[in-house]
Amino acid sequence: MIALIYLAHIAVLVFGAVTLVWLISLMMKDASIIDIFWGFGFALVGAACLWLANRASGGAISPYLWLMGLMPIFWGLRLTAYLAKRNLGHGEDGRYVAMRKRSGLAEMTWRLRTHLSIFWGQGLLILIVST
Repeated sequence: MIALIYLAHIAVLVFGAVTLVWLISLMMKDASIIDIFWGFGFALVGAACLWLANRASGGAISPYLWLMGLMPIFWGLRLTAYLAKRNLGHGEDGRYVAMRKRSGLAEMTWRLRTHLSIFWGQGLLILIVST
C-alpha cells in the first residue's frame, strides 16, 4: 500500500513537471523540448525516490539505496545535457512539425493537443519505465 502512495506522489511530480515543460514549449513554440526533458524525468524520479526513502527510514538510507537512487539521476542528467547540446538552437524537430501539418489543426489547438498526447504521454512512459 505504501508503494502505491509513493507512486502517486511521484506521478503528481512527473505530470506537474511535464505540464511545466509544456507551458515553456508554448512560449517557445517548440514541442520538441520534451525530448530534452526525457532524461531529466528519470533524474526527477530518482531524486523523489531518494527523498521518500529518506523520509521513510528516518534518514538512514543504505548505501545500496543511495546507489540505486543516484544511478538514474546521473544517467538522466547526462542524457539531458547531451540532448540539450544536440537539439537546442535548431528549431522544432521535424517529427513534430510533420505531426502538426498532418493534424490540420490550428496552432493553439495543436499545442493543447500536444499537452495530452505528447507531454503526458512521455510522462506516462517515464512512470512505466521507472516502475
